[in-house]
Amino acid sequence: MGRILIVDDLTAGLPPRVILHTGPVEAFLAQHWPQGFPRPPAAFWNGERAGDEVFDRDMEAADELVLAFMPRGLDPVTWAIIAVFVVVTVAATFLLMPKVPSPDGNGRAGSVYSIGLSANEAKLSAPVPLCYGRVTRTPDYAAQSYRWYDGNQEVRAFLLCLGAGELEVDAVRLGETPVTDLPPGLAEWRVFRPTDHGQRLGAVSAAAGVWENVFTSGDVSSQELLPPKKFQARARASYAGSVFTFEDLSVAQTASPGDTLVVRKSSANGDYTVVSVSGPRVTVQGPLSGSGAGEFDLAIVSNGSVILGPFVTNPPRTRTRRIEIDVEWPGGLNDRDDQGKIRSWQVILTAWLTPIGDDGEILGPDRVVTFTERAATMTPQRRTWRIDVPEGRYRIRLGRTDFENRGRETDRTVWTGLKAWLEIDTAARAYGDVTLMSLVVRGAQELSETAQSRIFVTTRMYVPRLGTDQKILSANPADILADIMLNRSGTAALSIEGVHTEALEAWRTSLEGSSGFNGVFDTRQTLWAALQGVARRGRADPVMRGGRLSVAVDGPKPVRRGLVTADTVIANSLKVQWAFRRQGDPDGIELEWRDPDTFAERQVRWPADCLFPKQVKPLGFTDEAEALAEARYLWEDLTRRNMEVSFQTTDAANLFGRFDRIALAHPMFDWGASLRLVRAQGRMLQVSGRLPEGPLMAVIRSPEGEPSAVLAATGLAGGMLELAEVPPVELTGDSGGVPTLIAVSAPDAALIDLTVRKVAPSGRAFQVTAANYVEDLGESA
Repeated sequence: MGRILIVDDLTAGLPPRVILHTGPVEAFLAQHWPQGFPRPPAAFWNGERAGDEVFDRDMEAADELVLAFMPRGLDPVTWAIIAVFVVVTVAATFLLMPKVPSPDGNGRAGSVYSIGLSANEAKLSAPVPLCYGRVTRTPDYAAQSYRWYDGNQEVRAFLLCLGAGELEVDAVRLGETPVTDLPPGLAEWRVFRPTDHGQRLGAVSAAAGVWENVFTSGDVSSQELLPPKKFQARARASYAGSVFTFEDLSVAQTASPGDTLVVRKSSANGDYTVVSVSGPRVTVQGPLSGSGAGEFDLAIVSNGSVILGPFVTNPPRTRTRRIEIDVEWPGGLNDRDDQGKIRSWQVILTAWLTPIGDDGEILGPDRVVTFTERAATMTPQRRTWRIDVPEGRYRIRLGRTDFENRGRETDRTVWTGLKAWLEIDTAARAYGDVTLMSLVVRGAQELSETAQSRIFVTTRMYVPRLGTDQKILSANPADILADIMLNRSGTAALSIEGVHTEALEAWRTSLEGSSGFNGVFDTRQTLWAALQGVARRGRADPVMRGGRLSVAVDGPKPVRRGLVTADTVIANSLKVQWAFRRQGDPDGIELEWRDPDTFAERQVRWPADCLFPKQVKPLGFTDEAEALAEARYLWEDLTRRNMEVSFQTTDAANLFGRFDRIALAHPMFDWGASLRLVRAQGRMLQVSGRLPEGPLMAVIRSPEGEPSAVLAATGLAGGMLELAEVPPVELTGDSGGVPTLIAVSAPDAALIDLTVRKVAPSGRAFQVTAANYVEDLGESA
């Protein structure tokens, strides 16, 4: 069957009645309106605007007819003193079948605040975030994180910038795991407010052991250190000058120019670069200390095959006195005897440190440092070795120089990190007015890299209580608004005299029962945009009144702020426009809010069954009930405040402002009952219909469709209208083509309550835009 949708009042914002019907439309009308329509409807046949001819059609199963009735007093084919522009369509959700939702269920694009994508970063040159109220986020790094091995345990150290101002930490989470759920001592954090760190380097290091000056090289990351490819565990040889002579020719023949000859357990102990090989003779670089002969422990290390580097330890124009290398044996370190039993095994690492300048030039000879690790275990082993050096800049090479193995040992060796402690100036200012947090995680090898790069911190911010210098943990939008304006934590600059504390105090009191504003400003924006974001959390807008910051609050107004009459409205400037939902318009509001514990995105919808809502993302909501109430308020603001009134005035417009309740006293005309001019003679007009006898007000439509000013007139018997002055427009009677239309009203003005939307200068006058006043907006049944 076909469908007939009936919208009883376009101004009510209510869904249509749906009635199924097949057959003549005229039969349907005779059944439901035997006495005719109560008011003229606008008709739509299958989505297209239609005239009276639609009532002669037969409806089939696929047909759809919409009948939308106008509010009383309006006629869509005429003009009046109130220039009424009526767009008569019905929302798409009433006319179309539901669409298939997008894969994420709400049709939205991915949000930039998506908690699933959050990670701690070092955001150079980015604004320091302002975290008002109670928020959870992944703070930015204040210094490069680093790790070291303490015994066999991996330790990670972080220094985070929580935000501008003074913050209190409520909770810390590693990935999805609260720190309080971890074993005691595994994660330790400490907060440093501006007075704690003094905006200088060194305070955090001294108090928490988290160093602010550690540079971790990106060149070293899990490179395997291979054992020497050419080696001989024991060999007999003699040495003199720069030559080793081996008794076993095969030993000498394993060496090649450029290889490193490592000699141990001999008076010739050392690491030598091979210059040439001839028979049993191996010539090395530089003369040997004396001469001798005997059985040596040695290794011949192939050039470039097992020594990693050189890698620079610290950037240009920096200096270090401390270098650390991190090494891991992921399979443990052991050997097996002939019976397969585990026994100890040794690995020797040799580091070559070369001092260099800022341009990479070599400034001196290599310093050779050797590290030895011996163990008999299958448990992964981790070590950090510290090298103290004269102040400077360095590059480093690292290689294994242990002797030949037999294939029974487990000794896979991985170079996992290279760090340098940079020299710092503890007297220079390094931080601004920010709160820092140090975090040390022990046993970090048990946590995933993802968890370690997603550190969530829940904070609350101290702001001065409105009108005082006393800082409190407050999320009240009034306190935050004043904090922004008074340069307590932000970038504005205004004295306390520039804040209308009385108005803000009243607003503050009205918001004391709410969860307040809980949001983050972490992008560059204008001061006014930030004030608007905070104020709208309390259904208000920031305004400047008398040079002072105040707020205009939306809500019930028991007292009218002003009265506007016909005498104060500039002629022909008053217009009324009904804002009706059109095909394709949203059928509700979807509002984004944040989970108070995780700060993850959540959504609420009003009405709950809407299919194509308008998505809004206001700042500061962390309470589901409050978010739902706000969605309802926004929806009713859109659907119940659907009459827009605008006018110009030179009087009293500067006495009221946004969200003020005012009354408009002006003659109102029923254009559904407008009269047609039959004939005219001077100021005497014959009209098509009866008129009330006595004083009247009249408006005449010009040939171009423009309404005239309000004219004083007198109604006489016999449908005669006598104007007080000669008509200001050309008149056309019945016999002259399209007749002139005339609207009349009683001289008494109707009183309309309005909510002011905007007051703006317009030449020498003020342009006022207002909407119909709704007492219970967001609270209707």
